[in-house]
Amino acid sequence: MQILRKALYGLFFFTVYFCVQVQRGIQMRTFGNKVQGKHYKEKQAVYGILHGPSRKIGIIRKKNDHLLMLPGGGTENGENELECLEREVLEETGYTINKPAFLCQGTQYFQSRDGSTYIQNIGSFYSCSLGVKLIEPVEEDHELIWLTPKEAADGLFHQHQAWAVRQYFESLD
Repeated sequence: MQILRKALYGLFFFTVYFCVQVQRGIQMRTFGNKVQGKHYKEKQAVYGILHGPSRKIGIIRKKNDHLLMLPGGGTENGENELECLEREVLEETGYTINKPAFLCQGTQYFQSRDGSTYIQNIGSFYSCSLGVKLIEPVEEDHELIWLTPKEAADGLFHQHQAWAVRQYFESLD
């Protein structure tokens, strides 16, 4: 009985979540290959597409390996998406954000770099602009650079991030 109750409870919340997403008109897409028989650690994450001058967007380049990523990351301690986005952008760039607007949601299946963990990254993507500089970036190996949409989409490490950038700029045209 308890197993059935848990299953129904999970199904109820999935149904509510799915219906809310459909009502919001969310575009959702999945990337990567899910390996059957492997347990995936679910990571809820939020990313910002920082629009700047001349239709360029702010991208984080990791200094040690030059990976390109959208600013953002995983939610912590029960924070909501906007709180997470504000915290992550501040930590990675030192700046606040202005006018965040929800764009889309994408899932990326991948393995950690050392191969020890399988990850399902569920990313929500927001457009926003930089506000004021409050602090020096906490993440010292992160550098904010400005790229054209094509440069960003072609260079981003994760497919769901590249897709979100394309979605954003297609919506502007």
